[in-house]
Amino acid sequence: MAPRPLKKTETIEIRLPHDTKTAFMARCRAEGRTASDVLRRFIDAELAARPRRFDGRLLLAAVLAALALGGRRRAVPG
Repeated sequence: MAPRPLKKTETIEIRLPHDTKTAFMARCRAEGRTASDVLRRFIDAELAARPRRFDGRLLLAAVLAALALGGRRRAVPG
């Protein structure tokens, strides 16, 4: 039997300027990807990369990478 995929139970909240979020979400929709998927892939790539000193600009790099890669947010009913 194949192992089950890990459940996605954790969240990260970030603060962005409204225009940045709007541009990111538009890019996500245009490319047919979820924002979560783009950010998860970015985080996985960062973790797979060689270890390096913590850089306070990492969050900025994540947002810029997400803008460049795109993704799409799913509406939650209710």
